[in-house]
Amino acid sequence: MKDFALEKWFGKYEFAVETDIGSSCIRPFGLAEFLKETGAQFPTDVSLGYRDSKGSLSLRQTIASRYEGATEDNVLITIGASEANYLALRVLAQEVPSAVIQFPAYQQLYEVLLSAGVDVSRWQMSIQNGYRPEAAEAGTMLGQGALLVITNPHNPTGALLEAEDLNCLHSAVAARDGWLYSDEVYSGLALAGQPRPVTAWRDNGRTICIGSMSKSYGLAGSRIGWMVGPRHIVQQCWGLRDYVSICPPALSEWLAETALERGAEIEARNRSIIDANLATVTEMLPLLGPKFEFVPPRAGVLAFPRINTEMTTWELCSLLAEEDSVLLVPGEVFERPGHVRLGLGGDPEALRHGLKVLARRLV
Repeated sequence: MKDFALEKWFGKYEFAVETDIGSSCIRPFGLAEFLKETGAQFPTDVSLGYRDSKGSLSLRQTIASRYEGATEDNVLITIGASEANYLALRVLAQEVPSAVIQFPAYQQLYEVLLSAGVDVSRWQMSIQNGYRPEAAEAGTMLGQGALLVITNPHNPTGALLEAEDLNCLHSAVAARDGWLYSDEVYSGLALAGQPRPVTAWRDNGRTICIGSMSKSYGLAGSRIGWMVGPRHIVQQCWGLRDYVSICPPALSEWLAETALERGAEIEARNRSIIDANLATVTEMLPLLGPKFEFVPPRAGVLAFPRINTEMTTWELCSLLAEEDSVLLVPGEVFERPGHVRLGLGGDPEALRHGLKVLARRLV
């Protein structure tokens, strides 16, 4: 497989800069804040031994209850969504001759398939139409038995597939006896006044959904993710993960269960962070000027503005990191030069500072 461009960028700069305005998570909890927000007591009686390799029964049941028709046997707990993606796509690569992926995309979602010899086509999202997905277009690209890979809400553009769009995609996939794969790690991040994004899950034997505690719950360090899918796919992934990580971490499963039980409070906290950051960007737009072409996200914590400048966005983001200690993600890591990924989940004052620095570079 090729180097993972986004993760290489973060590996170089994420912990070397003072200000991060490119990351894709909601502001992470500290342990003390998490306990205060949830009203939970830190468990002192949790065994630190090996856990059920499928994930604890109670956590799988909690997650299954969020997907109509699913049971704990449809759920596998993984080490973050990244392990879920790797396992599921490795298994699905043996089932499908081709795939269509919503693009730009998190590189893992297509690189794993390409490395296994799957023919991958790209369903392009464009700033020209505000990154609005044309679901009917994706349907026309699907071959017989193909896999359709979506991210909803979308990374890096903030686009959103609504219930009508998902119904259209399911119809197109079913007509070709294909598969629908939905990465939904941002699904808990609705904007103020908007409903929670709907899941693409259908109990039809041809749908796989991915979730995580990282993006929507501020618990990236817990490294808990999951897949929900047909039992035979989950069983194959369970067998494959025996060679990778064996089982989830004990304390992390407790964190996940606690956060899911108090989801309403955490989502309210997250909405306030996103709202403050969107207000900050709106306020800063005149300073950023015409070289910064911003499309507000429809959900999630990401935007993918176009940058109109003589230097490449790789050069721009390198200058910001190395000379200004500001982390912004260049579009080149998404194979979309001329854009940057902007994170709206962090501290509003940090975002304000980072955008001021960016504005000076765009003069």
